[in-house]
Amino acid sequence: MLTTGRAPVETPVSRRSASNAWSSSAIWFNLVTLLTVAFMPFPAALLGSQSTDESVFPVVFFAASMTVASAALTATWLYAVRRDLTAPTLTPAEANQITVRAVTTTTVFAVSIAAALLGLFVAIAFWLGVLPLARVLVGQRRRRSPAAA
Repeated sequence: MLTTGRAPVETPVSRRSASNAWSSSAIWFNLVTLLTVAFMPFPAALLGSQSTDESVFPVVFFAASMTVASAALTATWLYAVRRDLTAPTLTPAEANQITVRAVTTTTVFAVSIAAALLGLFVAIAFWLGVLPLARVLVGQRRRRSPAAA
């Protein structure tokens, strides 16, 4: 929930819980996530203006910023799931699938920091190749496992 003036604005993660009270922790998770997303134009601009095959800092900085943004979003999601702040129509299997995909994305971005040390093209290959592949493989593995059914 955010406030504009005095009127509350409801977001999916900050809806009222069973006790009908607003979760201040959910508000902080949302705000930190928003902060990381609002910060992303800076590392993106730095990457676009300062990146050559030899310059490592802009690539590592962008990868680290994406990791922090992804981790904040994953933490917000995990908090919402644990506090039962998600939509009532969301099944436990769907929530688990979203959780696995979120953790996978954060992990791939974290590993891409090391890949970014090797250069821009290695990092781009990681972001455009490994990330989608990892998410597809996680999705296929879950569909084939008997517990996912």
